[in-house]
Parts: sequence; C-alpha cells; structure tokens
Amino acid sequence: MTEGQAKSSAGDKAESNSFAEWMSRPQTPVVLLAAVSVIAAGWFLVLTSGEYFFSDEWSRFSFFPNVDFAWTLHGTSGHLILLNALLYRGLLEVFGGDSYLPFRLTCLALQLAAVWLFYFYLRPRVNAWLVVGCATPLLFLGSAWVVTASAYGIVILTPIVLGLGALLALDSRGRYTDATASILLVLAVLSHSGALPFLAGAAVLVAASDRRRLGRLWVIAPGVAVYLAWFVWARYLSPDLIFFEEPLSIANVSFLPESLVQVPSAALAAATGTFYRLNAVGALDFNIGPGYVLLALALAGCFVLWRKSGVGVFQRALVPASMLLVFAFLVAFGMSDPARQPTSPRYIYFTVLCVLWIFCELTPAIRWRPWGYGALVAVLGAGVLANANIYGKAASSLRDAGARSRAAITALEIAGPAATPWLRISAVAQGTGADGAFSEWIVRLDRESIARFGVASYSPVELRAAGPQTQATTDRILLGVERIRLRSLDSPLATPRCSAPTVVSSAPLLERVEVQPGESLSIEAGRATGHSVTVGVSRFGGSPITLGDVSAGAVTRIAFPADRSEQPWQVALSPGGRARLCLLE
Repeated sequence: MTEGQAKSSAGDKAESNSFAEWMSRPQTPVVLLAAVSVIAAGWFLVLTSGEYFFSDEWSRFSFFPNVDFAWTLHGTSGHLILLNALLYRGLLEVFGGDSYLPFRLTCLALQLAAVWLFYFYLRPRVNAWLVVGCATPLLFLGSAWVVTASAYGIVILTPIVLGLGALLALDSRGRYTDATASILLVLAVLSHSGALPFLAGAAVLVAASDRRRLGRLWVIAPGVAVYLAWFVWARYLSPDLIFFEEPLSIANVSFLPESLVQVPSAALAAATGTFYRLNAVGALDFNIGPGYVLLALALAGCFVLWRKSGVGVFQRALVPASMLLVFAFLVAFGMSDPARQPTSPRYIYFTVLCVLWIFCELTPAIRWRPWGYGALVAVLGAGVLANANIYGKAASSLRDAGARSRAAITALEIAGPAATPWLRISAVAQGTGADGAFSEWIVRLDRESIARFGVASYSPVELRAAGPQTQATTDRILLGVERIRLRSLDSPLATPRCSAPTVVSSAPLLERVEVQPGESLSIEAGRATGHSVTVGVSRFGGSPITLGDVSAGAVTRIAFPADRSEQPWQVALSPGGRARLCLLE
C-alpha cells in the first residue's frame, strides 16, 4: 500500500467513525425528527395553499352569530364539540373568515404536536430511531387526507393531542402530573368524542403500571362524568335538540364483529401503503384487502411473541390496544352510514396511530436481525410514498373545492339582495346535490356571518384570472340564487313594447347578445323552420350555460336582476333555428 492509499484509508475510516459517532448520539434522532417535521410543515403549507373552509367547518362559520350556548354544546354532528366550536369561534373573531391561513397553521401545529407527543411518550422504552421511523408516516398520511391535508383536521386532532398529552403526564409521575392529566382528559372530552378511547387508555395505563394504587383512577373520573352528563342532557333532557342526520343507533351493534376486524385491517393497510388503489376517475378507492392479510400476520406474530416471552411483554401495548378496541366499538355504532366506514379518512389517522403505537411497544421484546431492520425501513418507506401520493391528489381536489367555495361566495356577494338563500350552494354550483367527497358545503346564506367575519370572495381581477372552471361556477350559482330562468309570455311577441334595438336572427347561428343587469329579454323561436332553439347564457365564464329550449313559435322571457356587478350577461342561441330577440321595456 502506498503512502497516499494509507492516508486515504485512514481518512475514510476516520470519516466513517465520525458518522457512526454522530448516529449514536442521543440527540441525533431528535434532530432527524425535527428535520422531517420542517419538511412536513413545508409540504403541508404548499399543498394546502388555496384551500378554504371544508365540510362541517361551514356550519361553524354560518351558525355562530345566531346560536346559543346549547347549540355550542351540541353542534350539528351528534358529538360534544364545545372546545372545537370555541376554537373556531375564537379564530373567526380574531382573524375573520377572509383568510384560511390561521386555520391551516392551527392544524399544522396540532399535527406536529401529535407526532412529538407520540415520540416523547414512547422514547423512554423504545429505540429512538424506531420511534422516529414510526412517527414519520403520520406527517404524510394521505390515506387520512381529511386530517392531514385539510384544516378540518383540527376537529380530529384536538382530542388526540390533548389525550396524548394526558397520557404523557400520567406516565411521568411528577408532583402535579395526575392533576394535569385529569384536566387534559376533560378538555379532550369537551373537544370531541374521539377522546373517549383516551379515557380507556388512561385507565389501562394506571392499572398496568401501578396495581397497588388503583386509586389513581380518579384521574379519568372527571372526564367520564363530563361526557355522561352531556350525553344524558343531549339525548334525554333536551327534546328540542335535533341531531343533524345522526346515524348512531344501538341497532348498529350488529356491526361490531365487522368493525373489530376492519378497523385494524384498514389501519395496517394505510400504514404500509397497501391500501393504494385508484378507481376509473383517479379517486382513492381504499383497498382494505391486504389489511386482512396483514392483520392475520400481526396476530400470528403476537402469538409467537407471547409463547416466547410471556404475557408481560404486552403490558404497555395494552394501552393503545384498548384504545383501538374502544374506537372500533364507537365506529360500529355508525357503520349503517356509508360515509362512516372504518376506511373513512377521518378515522384512519387515529387507527394508524394506534397500530404504530402497539408495534413500538412490542419491539423491545423482538430479537432483531439486520434484515429485519431493512424490511422495516422498506415497509415504512413504501407506506410513506403511497400516502404522500394520495396526499397530493387529495390536496389538489381540496384546492379545487376551495376555488368553488370562493366562487360561490363571490356569486352571493354579487347577487346581494337579489340572492335567494340555499341550503347547499354546491347543489347550485354542480347542478346536483352530490358533489363527491370534496363538496364545498355552505350551509346557508347567512348575511350576518358574512358581514361579521368576512369571506374570501374573488375580486373582479382575481375572478378574471381564476380560470374558466371557476368563472363557470360563479355563473351557475348566480343563475340559481338570482332565479334566472326561461319564463313563458302569455301574449304574442308583438304585444310587449320593445326597446331598440330589436335583434332578429337571419342565420342558423345567432351571435351572442349582450344584456345589462336589470334588463329583460324576450325570445321568439321562428315557426318556419319548425326547430326549437336552445338558449344559453354566460357572464364571467366563456362557455354559455344552457337554460332550456324555446319551441318553434313560442315566446319566452328572461329577466336579469340588477345586482352589484356591472358585468353584462351574454345570451347565445344554438344553431339550427331562427329567433327574434327583443329587449323589453
């Protein structure tokens, strides 16, 4: 070996030792998790840019100025949502409704808090690198897109973060940690029913870690009491409260065996990425099939571990296992609703958290081989990639829904007093009440809410730059809320006095006619051709929206109400017939 080769070899060895030393430092996994958190935060902020209020968030926006404390306790979902309702109310009061950024930042903070609490809870017993590896998928969990790719995740994440904080405090055994845990559990229960599994987890944690002091179970008593008091009040003492489309029923107990299998299977499929399947239109079609195989393998592995190591190894794993069991029980009571299946994105986050948690608690008893670490990295990596792909697709759809919502609000502002209240603006925008999983949901036109909080409507310049799809949505909603439609005239066209100029078609295709807001237009389809004429209108969009047909010889009228925009309407007729158009006085 030459002197140069010897120096190079020594340098490589020193560099290798330096890297190994860095990897073995206790703070290195924390640094890595911090780096992953920063990447995930940037990922979230970029992909959710352009989103707006989604699903149940609209009920909080629309109802707040007009509801009492009883509604705040009850909401529209059949859950105890007091803390979440107050959180949304506070964000709206402070930041208004014209910016969605405060809500997105709140959701991001909760996502990061959940991951870091997960890490700090497990770190004393589990290899730090393994905890980081299992925590990373939670930050890119596209199969739970409602929670991870939308600010609606606030609703689901709030009880999870408070519950994890309670378990961490309960496990710390400090001077005031039991009281802190009890307060956090009460707050979790007040935020959403998703906190109920944490009450079970806290009870199991106390019983498993301190059998001589079961008196510590008082920690969960306030949370249980609060939820039971609310449940009795809401269900039996408040007959005027109506649970909005509430599917929960004791009759659904027949779904329990199915839920006990499907809940962990869906979680395993989501965590490993084997859930990934798209339907013909490119939307997520959750494939739970591989989850059944994974569940069978997981149960077989637990049986082998029990035979080799005994029951004691499962002691800490009983905490997340009991939480998953309670959650499966709760899911069963809503499974009569197709939207509340174990594969629902709003359920996946919690169930994936639980299965990863169980796995982490069992790993100290597993005898790892080098190939085992490689297989684990491959499985977690594949899961992250599959979930990140769905995350991107879901965020894109949510951005489209945000654009439709803003178009709807813009149309409502333009219509002003001419607008008619609608229960589902999406039904007007899409021409049908079914708008898929990404429906924008404006519960009602609430002028008081809009005046109080503001909304993110498009300015004229923004609307022109928003693209044809958003412009067409604005036109469709304007047609609906301003009740613009073809109306028959009881008298011949010669009877009304027409303002000049009167337009008469002399070709198969009539060019577009411009009509100002506040004007009315009559249309007479020619008799000679025997063909009906299709009438279409547009205002901000390029392609006309069909209003209907005018049969040969018939006379119809279109009234365009005066509103808050000076943009004229464009009226166009289909080819194949002749028509006479007249601006009515």
